[in-house]
Amino acid sequence: MRFWGGAEIQEFWSGKSFSRPGDAQELSYDLARILVEQLARDWDRFRQFALEADWRDGGARAARETFGISLGAWIASMFEKENAEVFEPRETGRSERRK
Repeated sequence: MRFWGGAEIQEFWSGKSFSRPGDAQELSYDLARILVEQLARDWDRFRQFALEADWRDGGARAARETFGISLGAWIASMFEKENAEVFEPRETGRSERRK
């Protein structure tokens, strides 16, 4: 999981990494698949999360409210990293358009 640093994970949360050329795109889809597989183990809560998630905060609020988890802490745990803050989705400004 060496690829995923602070800048790269923020691109993941914003969706930008899914359109990057090369390994970034493939790794983004792999990480998304892993997250969905883990979250969807409780289908009812996952459905609620998916309906409430907002791209502007990478789904952070919905994850806290639905699952009681911090997405940054979850990712840091998956990558065996200590600094969860680096992996926490940063809210995108309302005036910034999703690209």
